[in-house]
Amino acid sequence: MIKNSILPSYIALVAAAFLYGFLVFGAKILSMHGFSLIEILIYPNLIVAVLVGIFTKPEYKKFFNTTWKVGILYLISVISVQFGQYGPLFFGLSVSLTVFLLYMQPLWTTLISVFFLGEKFKPRDGILICIMLIGLVFLISPWEEFKFSAVGFVLAIIGGMGMAGWVTINGTFNSKRVKPVTTIFYTNIYQSIPFIMMYPLFAKFLPSAEISGINFDRGIEALAFLVIYSIVIYIGASALFYTAAKKVKNVHLGLVLLLEPVVATILDVVFLNTVITWNIFVGGALILAANAYLILMSRAKNS
Repeated sequence: MIKNSILPSYIALVAAAFLYGFLVFGAKILSMHGFSLIEILIYPNLIVAVLVGIFTKPEYKKFFNTTWKVGILYLISVISVQFGQYGPLFFGLSVSLTVFLLYMQPLWTTLISVFFLGEKFKPRDGILICIMLIGLVFLISPWEEFKFSAVGFVLAIIGGMGMAGWVTINGTFNSKRVKPVTTIFYTNIYQSIPFIMMYPLFAKFLPSAEISGINFDRGIEALAFLVIYSIVIYIGASALFYTAAKKVKNVHLGLVLLLEPVVATILDVVFLNTVITWNIFVGGALILAANAYLILMSRAKNS
């Protein structure tokens, strides 16, 4: 008999990683429908903030009952994630290199957790990180689609570090018993309002239609996809992640999220005519095997 099993938390985390795999894929679909970078940065977050704000009562006091340093770091983290996920693609960095740099996140998460938060680090965690990063290299093969952009490179690195900050800082909100819906609301506020305020800068210094264009004349199909994408990913995946984060330690949160590029690659193969190759198969298998071991190990520990 399993007492206080952590398995449901890992299942929620895997489900979140699966849904997050649709994040960049969905952004590609939106760009194919003519949505610009600034629109992709703003619209999904704004839709979610409005929906959550209407149907719930976010706990203002609990969310902001942290030190000002934590608040600023969280704001910087979520903005970095937002811009780092999409920005590099619009500045000419290849998709594969963008994904590779973003998903160096487990390394940054581990460093932050161990050296700044005092989280215990076991040798087998290090082995799992190495296996998953090797799997990521095989899966993405960044050398095969090498389009380089210095701006895109820096943005992707910052995005990966921001993702690590987002993963680790959530522990502070969990300690305050902040509900997932509250974190979702304020995270989406943080990821939309700053970019709305920065729009004049985008329009002035990055005036191309692909980056700063605003178009309210969208077909019903594009609008429906935008709403569904926003609800499923920005609410569904985030709610699962924040729920799992209450019990799963930061290092393991970062590792399981490496399932996201596996799902994104499968979506590319199925829907965007990407040819599946031996390296995709090997990389995906390594990441899946390491995740399976991590979950089974955690279940046995809590049996």
